[in-house]
Amino acid sequence: MELREDKKLCEVAQVLLQEVLEAIGVENRAEVTKIIFSTLHKATNQKDWERQSYQLLSPLVKPEILKLHWQDRADRIVSWFKSYLKSPVFEFGCDDGILGKTIKENGFSVTLSDVFEHENIRSLDLPFYLFKERKELPISEGSFSSVVLSSVLHHCNDPVDTIRESKRLLGNDGLILVSESVYGLNEDDLRGAPGRLHTNKFAGLSADQQLGINIFFEIIYHKILNFNEREEEMINIPYNYLPAKEWPHWFEAQGLQTLKWWPIGISHKIGPLCHAIYILKKTAA
Repeated sequence: MELREDKKLCEVAQVLLQEVLEAIGVENRAEVTKIIFSTLHKATNQKDWERQSYQLLSPLVKPEILKLHWQDRADRIVSWFKSYLKSPVFEFGCDDGILGKTIKENGFSVTLSDVFEHENIRSLDLPFYLFKERKELPISEGSFSSVVLSSVLHHCNDPVDTIRESKRLLGNDGLILVSESVYGLNEDDLRGAPGRLHTNKFAGLSADQQLGINIFFEIIYHKILNFNEREEEMINIPYNYLPAKEWPHWFEAQGLQTLKWWPIGISHKIGPLCHAIYILKKTAA
């Protein structure tokens, strides 16, 4: 709701929102964008805006196009991680399992886990574990050579606990592969990043404005395109974000060394958040 008070932030968000609408097959996207932002300025609270925007968009969205874009997203993530992956792979926060399925199709054995079981999981024929924060999974220590957390940590109520369990499952020579929504990057930081969707516009925003863009599009996807009156049945967004350059320090505090990290930028039209990749290993005890 703070976004509506910032003219520059609204302008960039509207450009990116039109890209999202075009990607999911919405016609008259300029008019639809105008209505969504008009509703934003008039809404009495965030839930009211989410509900009105969902009612507008729901009949216009083509689900078959959504599926194609999420498969494209999974292919991109695998391309970033592939040279670091080793079987067996454990994926935290698997959601519908598309990424895990794609990792398997690239020749790796995969086990999935999330805090809920998506209806698509049982069709994948992949091992799945329901994860509860602050509880160990019924899996032996050091069972995996790779642990993948793709856009997971900022959805965790307790990201420290999720990392703790990731480290427990990881073998001593294994790697934790993380993609995260980030902010606080300038044009030099993003020069050469593979995601080039309006990178200059994003880089021209302040760190707080970049964070605002990320939060706005988290809400567009998780709380509008997947709207539910029952808040507990939607994807958790506790806003556990960090600037891109602070994640390595946070990982170090959790007993992890950042071997390499690089910004992706805004690479995906359907979820235009700025991301970065972090390749991690456990530090010596």
